[in-house]
Amino acid sequence: MEIPQNQWGIVWKAINHWMKENNLSPDVFYLQIAGTQPPYLRDRLLRGLKDGSEPITSDLVHHCVRIFRLASARQGGSVGDFTDEECIELLIAPLTKNDEQGKFQF
Repeated sequence: MEIPQNQWGIVWKAINHWMKENNLSPDVFYLQIAGTQPPYLRDRLLRGLKDGSEPITSDLVHHCVRIFRLASARQGGSVGDFTDEECIELLIAPLTKNDEQGKFQF
């Protein structure tokens, strides 16, 4: 299944964020997503990271949640139990968090 095109950009930005957070080069990340269907060849990966123009599949977002160990952020279940939307939420969370959260208003 493919993720809607209007979400490709933010998901690629999130993948790039998590790659940096985990000190993964594109080459190492490419090897880790080698089992996705359809396959993400190196060119596709680099293009997606560069401009967000590559399609995102359900298989890729589930692989990313597993690779970046984001499933532990939720209680119970494995990555396979998550919906595409839940995987996307976990991936993009650092990009959408409210910087004002936790500040008191006087």
